[in-house]
Amino acid sequence: MTIAVDFDGTCVTHDFQRMKISDDIECGLCHGEGTLEEDYWHKGKQYTAEFDCPVCEGSGHEEEGKYVNTGNKTFDKLSIVVFKGQQYDMNLFYKLIQVQKIIQSEIILTVKPSADIAAMFRIGDFEILMMPTSTDIEGRKNLTIE
Repeated sequence: MTIAVDFDGTCVTHDFQRMKISDDIECGLCHGEGTLEEDYWHKGKQYTAEFDCPVCEGSGHEEEGKYVNTGNKTFDKLSIVVFKGQQYDMNLFYKLIQVQKIIQSEIILTVKPSADIAAMFRIGDFEILMMPTSTDIEGRKNLTIE
């Protein structure tokens, strides 16, 4: 069974969580401290001034690590998917579809769900158990898949 779902119509926001793909580069002038001290002499007396590093502007890093957006979608907590007559949390169902895309294998429904029995999906070598939601909440956004 191939489940083709267009989540874009139900997507509330995109997850802008970012994944770090390179490390920060420590500032060569302040050695990651973010501040510098300067000693001054005036009339035989020593004075010390502390200030933010002009190279890193006090961050301690000459260059911040590189990030990329994960591209995941996040859904309103009230969003559900109706599959085989049962309601599932849309965030969980979305992850099931993402696993299918990564594994590049068909989703096989091995246990048909009911109100008190979880659905068992097989994708490649993986088995995923998903319980249906049991409460009806006013304001839910439904996406029906048959």
